[in-house]
Formats: sequence, C-alpha cells, structure tokens
Amino acid sequence: MPRLTLPQSYLSEGAPHLLLWRIEESEEALCRLLPADAGYGEAAARRFKGAERRLEWLATRVLFHEAFGPDARITCRPSGRPTVEGATGHISISHSHRFVAIATSDYPVGVDIETWTPRALRVAPRFLSETEMTLLGNEAERRAVVLWSAKECAFKAAEEGTFNVMSEVRLTARPGKTLCASDKNFQHPQLVGYIKTDNFVITYTKKKNTE
Repeated sequence: MPRLTLPQSYLSEGAPHLLLWRIEESEEALCRLLPADAGYGEAAARRFKGAERRLEWLATRVLFHEAFGPDARITCRPSGRPTVEGATGHISISHSHRFVAIATSDYPVGVDIETWTPRALRVAPRFLSETEMTLLGNEAERRAVVLWSAKECAFKAAEEGTFNVMSEVRLTARPGKTLCASDKNFQHPQLVGYIKTDNFVITYTKKKNTE
C-alpha cells in the first residue's frame, strides 16, 4: 500500500499527527482518489511541466483530503506557508523522491522528509557551524541528512519572516531523538523530533512544554 504508517512507538511525546504516502500510482490513479469536482488533474498539468512534481502535488492532496475531508482546500499565506481554508488547525507539507509527508496539529508545526543521500555531508560546512559539526558522530553521512532536515523543519514552523535558515538556525542535541533549533528570529526555540527509516528521515516540530 502506498499509504505508510509509522509505529506509535516511533513518535516522541508532543509529536503532531503525521500522514505519509509512498507514490506508486500514475497521475490518473491519484486523480481517482481525489474529489472529482476539484479539477486537480487539470490544475497539476497547468502548474507543473515535470511528471514527478505533478505526482508529488497530487499525492499531497490525497493525504490532505484524508486528513480534512473532501470539501477542505489548501491555501497559502503571503510567506508561502500552507494553511487550511476555514480551519483553525495548522499544517506543514514536505516531499522527497516519491515520498510525501503532511503534519497536522493544533500548534504551528513544521515537517520535513528527506531520502538518504551523500550530498548533505558534502555540503555540511555550508549549513553547520563548527560546533554543530560535532553532532555528526560516527554515522556522519546519515546524520548530516538528519541535521539538514531538522533545520528545514524548524524554518517551516517559525513565525512569519525571511532569513537564511541554514546559516542562522543553530541545533543542539537533546535526550532521545530530539534536537533543539534556535534562532534570533524565532520567538521560542523549536524542539525537533526525528524518525529514521530505511528509505528516509522525517523531522517534525514538537509541541512546546513536552520536555
């Protein structure tokens, strides 16, 4: 099944609700899973030339409607952050190489999913400080992907504003599979949990006061 389920034991306290999808369908098959009157197939064709990007966009909406129902719609704030039209909850979206993730919560949330790649380690000095480089440890290649993802995740959950996420966000380790992301632009530090699977890492911001 393309819908992925994470064991509850993988999630730390304060985690948002996570929905995951592994894209194995064609565009036509994904469209059949979507509300028929929404015109998603035509919208995807207009928005994206690349087939992979169209698949990600459609699969994101399959998960979205699973979470919020057939009548819900995704809108975007001026910053580009997604929101649910007419709803009070929060949402964050990520995709990477045919994997799609959505986090929903009652607090401003960030989620990021990254498939394993050596690229993050190659560019680590560009987004990690000297102190953060010590967090790489023995499994440096995969750990670099986790740290990259954690910074992306924290940026998505931050208050409105623009800044250089990679160079300005600072990470420190916490007990368990948790990192703390801080930045002068954040009103409060972000606690970031992470889950590693054979195919990817998913990072998510945790609800405040969970540690």
